[in-house]
Amino acid sequence: MSTLDPLGYNTGLPLRSCWYPVGFPLEVATNSVHIEQAAREAWGDFAQMSAATPATLRIHVTQPGSGTLPSPAMPRGQSHLISIVFGPDHYAMCDVSRAYAFISLTEDAARNHQWTRYHFLEPLGWLLIDALHTASVHASAIACNGRAAILCGDSGSGKTTLAYACARQGWTFLSGDAVHLMRGQSGFEIRGRPAQIRFRESARELFPELAAHPALIRPSGKADIEVSPCRLGIPVAYCAEAGEFVFLNRSTEPIYPRLTRCSRTEALDRLTGLIAFGDPDVQAAQRETIERFLTLPVHDLHYSDTASAEIALRGLMCR
Repeated sequence: MSTLDPLGYNTGLPLRSCWYPVGFPLEVATNSVHIEQAAREAWGDFAQMSAATPATLRIHVTQPGSGTLPSPAMPRGQSHLISIVFGPDHYAMCDVSRAYAFISLTEDAARNHQWTRYHFLEPLGWLLIDALHTASVHASAIACNGRAAILCGDSGSGKTTLAYACARQGWTFLSGDAVHLMRGQSGFEIRGRPAQIRFRESARELFPELAAHPALIRPSGKADIEVSPCRLGIPVAYCAEAGEFVFLNRSTEPIYPRLTRCSRTEALDRLTGLIAFGDPDVQAAQRETIERFLTLPVHDLHYSDTASAEIALRGLMCR
């Protein structure tokens, strides 16, 4: 940085690319081929489905650092501003009202695609897409006869394993851990992330074919199995029309699967409790979207094994 540009406004970011997370444009400007490669790994499987004005990610990569990447810290936010600060060389600022984020990283971080994707690139990219276009829920989704079931539940309730168990029986897989509800529409279109499925290591006990796929230590420190659905031979789709919400309640004791009606008030509390960013307008738009989707039928599924749960879901969705 020169004395004529002490804040680095004119730092060159000559590498420009556009990606389409769940179909919406996200422009990435950087000075590092490693950032471009990381963006391709994150969003290269999505096709364009919208001509909206792109959100913008600008990533400036500086000189190599000490070789040791910093410990992560929780993001912080007020109104339309969000910050991620790991130290003087690894930080980001995001303005969701302007659909803009700026990231500064060292070359050491940029070369570590998994670390950069997990801590900076993907959180901010998805944050901007949600702020502009969707309301995301922590859920899995599968479809039968063109209608999707959104599988919700607490961590450990079996959302991913049940979605995969259904896909093994011919259902179409849309997403394992995040579902995007389309805002500003009259229908109930959802967008998924079907390029990868992430399992806990214990899933090998249910699905022997996962033995061929090693578990990897993620930047969070957890060991997960991450595999492409194409390698597992299951059908996938990137969008579908939602038909039902199903909240999962998995029992450790053997039980016969049971579907009951779920309170929309309880479902709304559980889903909107996860809206944790943005100014009042953004939060209101996301809440309104979830409220609209919850006019669909909402169920509780009590189950203990994926095989019988799939049969129960088939009776609900594929009639």
